[in-house]
Amino acid sequence: MSNFSSSGTAMDGQEDPVSGEISPQGLLVAFLAIVAEAVAARLLELGVADQLLISGCRAFIQLSLLGVILHPIFTASNPGIVLGYIFGFMILVSAYEAAARPKVTYPGIFRNAVLSLGGSLLVAGVVLLIIVAPSPWYNAQYLIPLAGMLINNSLSGVALALNEMIDHLTT
Repeated sequence: MSNFSSSGTAMDGQEDPVSGEISPQGLLVAFLAIVAEAVAARLLELGVADQLLISGCRAFIQLSLLGVILHPIFTASNPGIVLGYIFGFMILVSAYEAAARPKVTYPGIFRNAVLSLGGSLLVAGVVLLIIVAPSPWYNAQYLIPLAGMLINNSLSGVALALNEMIDHLTT
């Protein structure tokens, strides 16, 4: 059992070191690790130094935007907002990715991907909620990462199934 409340404060008044904000020094260390990798790639003439720097900057921007989006969801503690984010954003983006992967598409592929991903998340999510049993059940700190893991697994399966089905039908 954790000694920390959902707000990140320990029951004895100390701050949870894991849930705190990242300091500027921590960001600098992470950036220096990316720069060191890029320098090593350039010295070894791997041809990926520029890609490492661009990918690192892109990841920083994406994660910063995600933090801006998720902060109000985590602080609201509202089941409608949490489920709206999961089914209104995460499922739609994942369905778009699944529908965009096959070389050949058909009308309704996005709708089918939404239904497949949403249905699998609903079934697996209910089972996982019973096993994990967060309190409250809609706690965004648990629900969003668990939904992300389930959606990722479903996305891989749906994308592979769509590819194989379309390849089979077009040959």
